[in-house]
Amino acid sequence: MLANYKGDPEIERLIYEASVKSDLAGQMFVRLVELDPMGAQRQLAVDLRPAFLKMPFAEAVAFWRERGGDPAILEEVLRAYRRRAALATDEQLDVISRRAVEELRRTLEEGNTLRDFSRAIDQQAITLGIAPADPSYLENVYRTNVASAYGAGRWTQMNDPDVLEARPYRQWFTARDNRVRAEHAPMESVVWRADNPAFSVMAPPAGFQCRCSIVTVSQEEFDEEGLAAKFVTSIPAGFEMTPGFGASSFVR
Repeated sequence: MLANYKGDPEIERLIYEASVKSDLAGQMFVRLVELDPMGAQRQLAVDLRPAFLKMPFAEAVAFWRERGGDPAILEEVLRAYRRRAALATDEQLDVISRRAVEELRRTLEEGNTLRDFSRAIDQQAITLGIAPADPSYLENVYRTNVASAYGAGRWTQMNDPDVLEARPYRQWFTARDNRVRAEHAPMESVVWRADNPAFSVMAPPAGFQCRCSIVTVSQEEFDEEGLAAKFVTSIPAGFEMTPGFGASSFVR
């Protein structure tokens, strides 16, 4: 049954389309809002970001093109997330099938029946987070892919030469609530120069379902907001990024 789902276009489409739109949304927000904070399109971008993510896929892509999106970047995005969606789908199914094989082995070793095996799989579905009553594993896969795509879109535009020239600093923010994980808390409000090699892969998400974010900062904002007090040249002690996350994990 699981083998039949591998390569299923409908499963892959769900991750693919959401990831592409998130990447494009991240790019637009840097270009229309951060790079031109007082521009005529700023409020348009702020108002339309939630609506953009809810647009039908073809409409969202057309909207992005109309806002001056680079066709070459679009082709790169479409190609990269088509591969990522296929891999993510296979990874989900591999995790589920491994758990089923483990349970089957245990059933055989204990001399149990097919009914026992079936019942155990139903129970394991809850633990694994793939059952309707508890879809936490599947949600984690989806949210992680979408968050990484949004981060990748922002990262692409933040490292564009004209953005780096106009906004040479970056600032990290956590979600600022009691659910912020201890290993991310040291980065709250920290500011660094975008060309600092120590921060070359520093980009959220920094772990599964990470809610951190980074913004670009101009020299004027740096001076007016007194950000020198939060400026660093090395990553603060205590900060940890989960292996496999950060800018080095982005698909483009």
